[in-house]
Amino acid sequence: MGIWKTSSQGVTEQEIQDVENQLGVCFPKDFIDIVRKPNAGRPTPKVIDVCESGQVVRQLLSFLPGGQTYIVEETEDLRDDGLDEKIIPFANDPFGNYFCFDFRVSDSNPEIVFYDHETDPDEDDAFTFVSNSFTSFLSNMKDS
Repeated sequence: MGIWKTSSQGVTEQEIQDVENQLGVCFPKDFIDIVRKPNAGRPTPKVIDVCESGQVVRQLLSFLPGGQTYIVEETEDLRDDGLDEKIIPFANDPFGNYFCFDFRVSDSNPEIVFYDHETDPDEDDAFTFVSNSFTSFLSNMKDS
C-alpha cells in the first residue's frame, strides 16, 4: 500500500468522528486505517492513472481543524461551488483538483472519482472514475 510521509500529529477517533458527523458520511475502514497514521500524509508512490493519464496524488486532506487542507473546509468550499453533498474530497493533486469518495451510489462502499476543479460539478465530464474502493486506489498507485 505504499509509504506515507506523515505529519507530526496523529488523528484521534474523536477527530475522525467529528469530521464524519460534519460531512454526513461514514468513511470506509480502509481509508480510516491510513488516515489514523499519516494525517495529511503524502504517498509514495504517488501517481495513479485517470483516463490513461498519470495524475499525482499530492496529499491526503487533513482531519485536524485549522490545517491548510482541512477536509471539512475544503468540502464546504466545493459545496459552495455546487459540489454534490454525496461527493467528499479526500486528497488533492498539485493543481487544485481532488480525488473524492462518491457516496451517490453506496453509503458504505463509495467509488473513487477524480474531480477537475475547473469544470462545473454539474457537467458530465467533471468527474472521472478512478477505482471501486480506496484499497484498489492505493494498489493502483505507481511511480511516475
